[in-house]
Amino acid sequence: LDGRLNNWTARASQPPTYEAYSEFLLGMEAFGRDYHRSVRHFTRAAQLDSSYWQAMLWAGMSYANLRRYPPADSLFGILDRNRSRLAAYDVANLDYFYGGFVRGDWETSYRGSRRMLELAPVAAHALFAAGLTAQITNRPREAIAALRRVDLSEGWGRAWAPRVLNLMARSHHQLGDHEDELAWAARLRGSEPNVGWTHLAEVRALAALGRGHEALARAIDGATFP
Repeated sequence: LDGRLNNWTARASQPPTYEAYSEFLLGMEAFGRDYHRSVRHFTRAAQLDSSYWQAMLWAGMSYANLRRYPPADSLFGILDRNRSRLAAYDVANLDYFYGGFVRGDWETSYRGSRRMLELAPVAAHALFAAGLTAQITNRPREAIAALRRVDLSEGWGRAWAPRVLNLMARSHHQLGDHEDELAWAARLRGSEPNVGWTHLAEVRALAALGRGHEALARAIDGATFP
């Protein structure tokens, strides 16, 4: 029944205890907004159920997003040594995060994300992973194809809408489609107008189109926000 999880958990690790799952959900609510809090909840979930590999996986992902790579590497290393105990989706998710975010091996990360998408073809989390790694590995058309399928109105897609819009703009930039880039960049700014970084994609698109005065004005405007 949980919209954040119900499209891929059937292919993830075994059901945890209810107490551990409750902590896991709190970690999911914090993930993307407060990684320090998500680490605490995911770690607590793993402590409550020592066989809850998925909680350990997401704790490592939270550490990686905090750029605290030693603890992330430690957790991912444990999981990597226990790959046979992980469900297929969790193995693919491990490759996606451990490969690129910690080891800098984005081709391994890309292959992991494609496997995630094979296992859960409508999951926003898998679509985002496929789009992100395709963009990073210079496959912008693949990135656009995956990211267009993310439903930005609910669940994971809604929470990560600015990141999806930013990747769409970046992918169009790689293709030289700067008018489309500008359109996606405008949507990005509109999604969180009071956050400075959401203005940067328009600066890049306007500069690429030779509209320097507008790019400068947008940069100055964006710098007024945190």
